[in-house]
Amino acid sequence: DIDLAVTCPNGVTISFRDRAPAQCSGRMDLDANMPQSATLTPVENIFFINPHTGSYQVEVSLFNNNGTTGDIPFTLQVRLGDTIRLFTGYVGTSSTKWQTRFDYEAPR
Repeated sequence: DIDLAVTCPNGVTISFRDRAPAQCSGRMDLDANMPQSATLTPVENIFFINPHTGSYQVEVSLFNNNGTTGDIPFTLQVRLGDTIRLFTGYVGTSSTKWQTRFDYEAPR
C-alpha cells in the first residue's frame, strides 16, 4: 500500500487523511488499496482546479508492505497543462518515503 500526498504552497497537505482540504484547491479522488479496494495494480490521483502559484511537494510513502519484502517500484506522473513529467522511484526497505518538488506559475 503506497500512498500519494501533495503539499500545497501554503503548507496544507492533500492525502488519504484529508482528501479535499478547504485551504487548497486540490482533491484526492483515487486512493488505491484501502481495505475496501485492494488491487495488485494500484492507482492514486490528486488533481487541482485553478492551482495557486508556488512550490508543491509530492511525496510517495509506504503505508503498509502487505507482506512484500524489498523495494517497491512506482511511477509518478505530474501533468501541468499539456506537459507531462514522469518520475520513477522506489519505497520499501531502503526508504519508506520518496519526495520531489516542482514550481507552478498560475496563468494571469
